[in-house]
Amino acid sequence: MPFQFQGPIDAGCPFVEGRTSNDYSCFHVLNDLKGIYVFEGDGEVLYVGECHRVSATHRGLKARISHNYTRANTGGNFRINYCKEHCSNLNCKEKSCDNANEQSFVDFIGLLNSSRILAFVATGNDTKKEEIKALEYALICLLRPKYNKEILRERTVGLARVWMEVERVCAALGNRPRQLD
Repeated sequence: MPFQFQGPIDAGCPFVEGRTSNDYSCFHVLNDLKGIYVFEGDGEVLYVGECHRVSATHRGLKARISHNYTRANTGGNFRINYCKEHCSNLNCKEKSCDNANEQSFVDFIGLLNSSRILAFVATGNDTKKEEIKALEYALICLLRPKYNKEILRERTVGLARVWMEVERVCAALGNRPRQLD
């Protein structure tokens, strides 16, 4: 299950001044590739996501990352979770950054402009969905990203318990698990 590091990529690159639409060409190196992506800002891991399939309708890491850059509910859980947490209107906790939640989306764009994306691309065609998801879950448990919530947290409960046990054993041995750089 070899993965190759790709990045860092400036997360604000799709926003081109003077354009009315985003330009995702800066993510071209991730098109048609499977793997893991990490949004990082100010030394903090913000979100970990994955893409485990590439087809005519699922265009790989580029598409998965791009889902976070629109107001509409296109499946960008990082954007959804950020907007839910930062929404000032009590009635806008739905799965989108719509007009009722305009300020949250504007703030989210600001966060992206000061963030970067680290991608870990599966290098073999034989990398399985389960391997990619397992790496994503392990990274979520290990790095504890600020905006990985709900479904991903629920799926990682077992792995989180295992990781807490690993930390306890290491502490008992006088050793801490190494943090990723």
